[in-house]
Amino acid sequence: MANCPRCGAPIQPDDRFCGRCGASLAPPADPFAEISQRREDLLRHHAAGRLSDQELREGLSSLTLRDDQGRLWSLGAESGAWYRQEGNAWVRDDPAHSPPPPAADAVRAPQEKAVPQPTSTPAPTPGKRSGVPRGLLYGAAGCVGLAGLLMVAVLLVVFLAPKTPEAITAVGDRIGDVLAAFGGDESVDDSEGKAPVDDNEAQPATQPTLTRTATATPRATHTRVPSPTPKATNTRVPSPTPQATASEVPSPTPEAAPTGTPQPPTATPQATATLPPPTPTSVPPTPTTAPPTPAPRMVTAVSVSNGDWGEGVIWTEFKNGIEFPGPDGHNYKAQMGFVESAQAQATIQEYWARGARSGPWKMVVVVRKKVGWVSCPGDRLTCWESKTESGQSLLRAEVFYRDPVWRDLFDRYLRGGQAEVVASPHYPAVQATVFEAICGATPDYPCVAIWFEKQ
Repeated sequence: MANCPRCGAPIQPDDRFCGRCGASLAPPADPFAEISQRREDLLRHHAAGRLSDQELREGLSSLTLRDDQGRLWSLGAESGAWYRQEGNAWVRDDPAHSPPPPAADAVRAPQEKAVPQPTSTPAPTPGKRSGVPRGLLYGAAGCVGLAGLLMVAVLLVVFLAPKTPEAITAVGDRIGDVLAAFGGDESVDDSEGKAPVDDNEAQPATQPTLTRTATATPRATHTRVPSPTPKATNTRVPSPTPQATASEVPSPTPEAAPTGTPQPPTATPQATATLPPPTPTSVPPTPTTAPPTPAPRMVTAVSVSNGDWGEGVIWTEFKNGIEFPGPDGHNYKAQMGFVESAQAQATIQEYWARGARSGPWKMVVVVRKKVGWVSCPGDRLTCWESKTESGQSLLRAEVFYRDPVWRDLFDRYLRGGQAEVVASPHYPAVQATVFEAICGATPDYPCVAIWFEKQ
């Protein structure tokens, strides 16, 4: 007996899909040929008596597919001819010789000519903003800041500088040097238009310049550096040492005793003994930081995005109720849905987009208690079939799990909830029955949720 190349499950020679993971065993090169082969299989099983008339009609109604151009095709149940959907009507056509639909670029070509127009409107706006050059703005801001610094310096000179005539004269000379360094010769220009005066009248002329200039701040701080205040602090630094010796001298009269007595108080064991007590107090609060891990929520419906077509939804339904008796004497009803977490939602949206369906599509997952499908023999534990209702933009996936699968999922849920359900060996096949119908692939991240509600 052969095994599935994907999950290793045993398969029959005539099986075309794996009953555990849903993988295709022998995909034909032509999808139209696959649909035609499936129609022949249905007719052959019906003629052999293995299919009822109702099951034959349901199987033939699902023989539809969508080609690379997005067109929907259906195979005639009696004639075996192909029909292509145009609007709300079906037209008989040959897939091998059917012309492709007109390109979308020919319809959108007139709209692309208007693309350069929005770029022409914002072009004049940068020119209108640059009414004043940035260099002038930066220069004006610098002048205002410099003027402010000069005013602060003037106030510092007036209130902190010594008021002796010699200091005032030195400050005035230094202010003149600073103005000359900055290129400000206004004071020299003012003196050129006046009559010369003698030296006795020049001293009061320097006082107005002292009030109008702000460059005296560095000289004022420089003159205050050698102030006697730090010397006073330096003279008091060695003062504590004689006080310590003075307190220890009266106790012993000989000179040898004071040399030995200062060492015990300077010993460090007292300082080291006081340090250990605070250290154990900081240890208890550290182990109290243990964040709880909340269990993920499970819902029966999730929203998906169809792009420009708006939002869609995927929901689950049970054809018949599935219940199991619990160890506490109550019955537990099976529920199926999706994990409501950010990563699960992102994974569902990613695989939904892989289906590349154009329109306001939605999907329903119907859980059936028993089926009579040809594609679900007795040795398969999980089976699924999908149908596309293009008129309603509905993707319908019907799934079936045999009793051993439900029993294992039920026992695991009672032991540890959704975390134990995901660890079941049947869970990958259960998730495949939902996602294979969407895009033909199954994610590794657990998105499908199974739980049981007490009745």
